[in-house]
Amino acid sequence: MPNSFEKKALQALREKGGVYECRTQDGKCVTPLVGYAGTYMDGEGKSRHYVGHIFYNIARADEDPYLLQQWSEHMVHLLDQAFPTLEDIEPIHQFIGLPMGGLAFAFALAKEWIDCRVGFMEKRVTALAYGDAREQSDLVMGRYEILPDAKVVLVEDVTNNFSTTQKAIDLVESFGATVVGIATIMNRSEKTEYTDDRGARIPIFSIMNIPTLQYKHDDPVVA
Repeated sequence: MPNSFEKKALQALREKGGVYECRTQDGKCVTPLVGYAGTYMDGEGKSRHYVGHIFYNIARADEDPYLLQQWSEHMVHLLDQAFPTLEDIEPIHQFIGLPMGGLAFAFALAKEWIDCRVGFMEKRVTALAYGDAREQSDLVMGRYEILPDAKVVLVEDVTNNFSTTQKAIDLVESFGATVVGIATIMNRSEKTEYTDDRGARIPIFSIMNIPTLQYKHDDPVVA
């Protein structure tokens, strides 16, 4: 169940027009479904995106600096509890936003966390969208760099399938740095930590943690 802060945050997002819910009638969806980033292979070997009934548009919150500041203050409180500063040792050195939803939140977080750098990753297109296939891309550090030995928190707007998380971790590690946490505004999954390819468990911190169902195209609920 959402706590009091999560309820207030969700209500604020609703008031900003940032929550879309598919309308149902007689148990059937009568307005468009939402396509999610996560994919699966169907019976014909084609890659398809999961669909669902709810879409959280965090960009509506990005337009309100005061609201984003409230959320960043709350997130810093969560991080400060998990990563307390020991003497002169800073537990977090840099917030890195993932494109494009994590950019504004990353800069808001860095403003609240003392002695911390900020930056963001960019997408480099590797294959253009064609037919039913979406654009494919890699993550790169373009305008910013990550210092060796830095302790990094990845910042996203919405997390669920964590489809690009491993790519982001690999990129951070290529600089000799380490990902110590994932900060997200909306966590649609039931995960409280992400296990990377090496078995390291990275904690997930969220403003709102509201598990949201997703379906394959042939699921009776949405078919």
